[in-house]
Amino acid sequence: MRDFLEQLTGATEFMPRGYCLVWDPALLWLHAGSDVVTGLAYLLIAAMLFYLVAKRRDLPFFWLFLLFGAFILACGLTHFFAAWTIYVPSHWEEGLVKAVTALISIVTALLLLPLLPKLLILPNLSRSLEENKRLNRELEHQIETLRKSEERFRSLVNASYDAIVIADEQGNILSVNGATEKMFGYGEKELEGKPMTTLIPERYRESHYLGLKNFVVADMAPHTGTAFDFAGRRKDGSEFSLELNVSIWVSEGEINFGAVIRDVTERTRLEAETFNAQQRFKTLVDSLDALVYVADFETHELLFVNRYGREVWGEIAGQICWQALQTGQTGPCAFCTNDRLLDKAGRPTGVHVWEFQNTVNSQWYECRDQAVEWTDGRYVRMEVATNITGRKRAEQEKAELEAQIRTTQKMEAIGTLAGGIAHDFNNIL
Repeated sequence: MRDFLEQLTGATEFMPRGYCLVWDPALLWLHAGSDVVTGLAYLLIAAMLFYLVAKRRDLPFFWLFLLFGAFILACGLTHFFAAWTIYVPSHWEEGLVKAVTALISIVTALLLLPLLPKLLILPNLSRSLEENKRLNRELEHQIETLRKSEERFRSLVNASYDAIVIADEQGNILSVNGATEKMFGYGEKELEGKPMTTLIPERYRESHYLGLKNFVVADMAPHTGTAFDFAGRRKDGSEFSLELNVSIWVSEGEINFGAVIRDVTERTRLEAETFNAQQRFKTLVDSLDALVYVADFETHELLFVNRYGREVWGEIAGQICWQALQTGQTGPCAFCTNDRLLDKAGRPTGVHVWEFQNTVNSQWYECRDQAVEWTDGRYVRMEVATNITGRKRAEQEKAELEAQIRTTQKMEAIGTLAGGIAHDFNNIL
């Protein structure tokens, strides 16, 4: 075999290394086999490095992996030539391969030297794995916390009596709570994906689009949280009064809207009834030929004055009663009945009747004061004051006449007595 290889390569100038091994078969196989296996392993390592760089170009210092791959490949070739020169004296070729290997080695070493500080600060693999595990645990904890928070949020939203609707920038419904489905008469998930205009009468839909555009284009953040009165449309087409509170936020670059909707049908009805009752009360007290006013217990502010009072004292509603209805007062009137109209428990004590001569017009009034519940639920003082000046004058004239009669009668009695005495005296004489 040696002669065949020498003839094949023409390498006859030098001796094969097998002479040094005295052509011992066992020794030959030991050296040649070890070099071949080592060379194959080097080739495999180099191939894996090249494959790694080809697939992971994002690796830091990837060119260093290429140099190591070239160095290992060259080392593998030297092992192949070491096995080859046992039989064939290709010592020049082997030397050239070793020279190339030396060149690649020194270049790699020179390039690696300035990189050592940078390589030393690269993250430690085990430390990175531990850090990744820690971050994963934190992330799992955050995800679990977020999940629980979302569950609480959904529980609160679904427990709300108000309808809650979330929509995207185009006004398409993303999600609603159960109160929305119940309020508008839709089934579960039936509203998702539909435009919000589904929930309002058709005549308002154009203004809805304009309002939505204003929220998106203009800076409407200061107006969020403001309640608007609106009309809603149920699935069956019926309409009802609602109160709409809109908010806007940006999440991951996308604009979302939130609407809290409250059915105010009952409240609107009660407000209308209250307004009508107030109008009836106003009409009634304006028809009275007496002063009727309502004042706050604490501030003494005049909350209401009827027509009679406005004609006599002017537009005094909103003023302080003891300043508007009296003169010369520096504080609440000494005769104020506020402390007599409520008991210690804050309950009305009934009607307190009294008389007083007003210091503005010098007229006498019979006052009937009592605590009544005002429209906002607080107790206030209501006074009905009837002008009794004529009655007082008649009573005074009557008293004066009665005094005159008593004086006349007294004089007549004295005259009669004097006449009787004179008659008796004459008889004696």
